[in-house]
Amino acid sequence: CTFEEAMRCTDNRVLFASGTAFPEYTIPETGEERVPGQGNNMYVFPAIGLGAVLCKPQWITDTMIYAVAKALANSRSDDEISRNELYPRIDRIREVSARLAAAFIRQAVRERLAHDAEFVDLVAQDADCEGTAPDGCHGERVLAAVKKRMWHPAENFEQLRECCPHHHHHPNVVEHHAEQSS
Repeated sequence: CTFEEAMRCTDNRVLFASGTAFPEYTIPETGEERVPGQGNNMYVFPAIGLGAVLCKPQWITDTMIYAVAKALANSRSDDEISRNELYPRIDRIREVSARLAAAFIRQAVRERLAHDAEFVDLVAQDADCEGTAPDGCHGERVLAAVKKRMWHPAENFEQLRECCPHHHHHPNVVEHHAEQSS
């Protein structure tokens, strides 16, 4: 069903998440806008992949995935919570993904499955999180290290050449740059 149909059939009380995007719904009686959740893998799986690439766990456990899910639930802003949104807004996906990857890394280190010494040390240095439950918490040092290693698309050829000097030899990149220069 659509988000509008779900709202109408539940007297506007539905908790809605779908794998595809639906438009906002305005409650006719109050004029209040509701935003449907898009509950697919766009937040969780990329963060699990990034966290795994960075900390190199021996394997991925259910509790690592739970820590990421918990971090996702904790990542909504006050505005998103006040609007009863189930997920963070898409325009914050990079920030949220970094936080989720950091939570994954912290949990992998806590389970003694991470093999990257730098992240093991960073988790040990961070005193921001306490307890042993997979609570989605991450330390600021771990978060900063994740953000530093996240891929950032090049905005132009010069930026691409500076960050990845070996790419300027690729024929498609050279052709593209020649077209832009003329």
